[in-house]
Amino acid sequence: MKKVIIYARVSTSSQEYDRQLEELRSYCKRMDYENEDMKVEAIRNLKKNLATLKTKQKTVTMRYATGEIDKAVFDEVHGDLNAEILTVENELQQLEKNNSNLSKYITKSVEIASKLGGYWRKKDFKLCQKIQKLTFPDGIKWDGEERCFRTDGENVFLAKIALVGASVEGLAKKEQDKSCDLSCLVAGAGLEPATSGL
Repeated sequence: MKKVIIYARVSTSSQEYDRQLEELRSYCKRMDYENEDMKVEAIRNLKKNLATLKTKQKTVTMRYATGEIDKAVFDEVHGDLNAEILTVENELQQLEKNNSNLSKYITKSVEIASKLGGYWRKKDFKLCQKIQKLTFPDGIKWDGEERCFRTDGENVFLAKIALVGASVEGLAKKEQDKSCDLSCLVAGAGLEPATSGL
């Protein structure tokens, strides 16, 4: 089963976030994708259910202590509630265990993917082969007529990361290089002798 994370946003005021999110959730169900968003909702519901069961358990104990119910009823109801609580706690533990490292894994993956060029420049042959297979899953072919290498396709995810990385890098360079703000038609100070008294 594929794991997916829903990233939803609206770009205009006429769009409805909740409707868009619900459509994406139903698509995930149809495609049999494991949606992390649904997992979060399941965890929330299990915690609410657990709190309700513990409240019921406390109420039964109080009723037994005040003599409203006898020991046989208390033992039966208390035992059933304990079994339900144990089941819910186990389900909750399973969901939280599977959910715990996902964001760390995604963050690390994006970090590594955005630095593939640096890893490539290290010129470790085995590492370069892995990067090449990851970046170009269909392989790299030699075109004898053009005397150059060709690629039929590239990893779409890595291409998007490279695009974002390049645009961020471009923004950083633009902020550092302020010389482009000066006019190209006017010579800078010191290139022509100063004319005074004209």
